Amino acid sequence: MTNMVPSMRKAPKYLARFQSTVDRLIREVQNLRRSFAAMCSTQGKYSSNLFIHVAAKALQTDVLIRLIRIFEDGEAASFWYLHRCEPRKVAEGIDIAKLEDFSRRLKLIRDKVFVHIDKDAVFDPSQAYRDAAIRTWEIDETIETLWMVLDRLYLEQNGMPFASLAESTLDSLIEAFMRDFAELSER
Repeated sequence: MTNMVPSMRKAPKYLARFQSTVDRLIREVQNLRRSFAAMCSTQGKYSSNLFIHVAAKALQTDVLIRLIRIFEDGEAASFWYLHRCEPRKVAEGIDIAKLEDFSRRLKLIRDKVFVHIDKDAVFDPSQAYRDAAIRTWEIDETIETLWMVLDRLYLEQNGMPFASLAESTLDSLIEAFMRDFAELSER
């Protein structure tokens, strides 16, 4: 076909995986936001309900493992995969160096105590958390950055935003969970 229109270029080989990764990660970050909001709604609050104590710890674990999964590097279909495929598009409007630093510190926790029980870290597992020095506000900021990027990418590929108005802000999710937590604690 010699009369091919120049604008009809072949899609990059990675496009299908890129799109599927955006779809998968935005759902992962949606669940991450919910877990983080639920976790924040219980912090600093006392309940004699043992179930709530266990659930609060499970929420912390869920937040960490979801962040680890999202920032996994290498062969994984993760945030870093999206960034390698389309660096300018993914990095638009965000501080990639800040995410790289967060990801590096998170990997320290992953490798030393969270996913593996390191033979040296077994003597002082808390040291890995101290060395990583990840703060709650950084997790909050990272989650919202991921949400913004993935919602933008989702909109570009699907023609509509993923986010519902009910979950548009992390603060609105935290408020909803605080209301539900207070109700549950009264029982």
